[in-house]
Amino acid sequence: PALLLLDEPMEGLAPVIVQELQRVIAGLIADAGMAVIVVEQHARLALGMTRQA
Repeated sequence: PALLLLDEPMEGLAPVIVQELQRVIAGLIADAGMAVIVVEQHARLALGMTRQA
């Protein structure tokens, strides 16, 4: 898909899983050129994956 919509994808996950999920999402953005829209309470986590906010 060209667009991925995520609603609170890191809610309730262990910190090690959050780090892995951030890596995967950032890879989708950088390598696949996918557009990702994330709704996240923890803005710092979401901003760490972005090229544009």
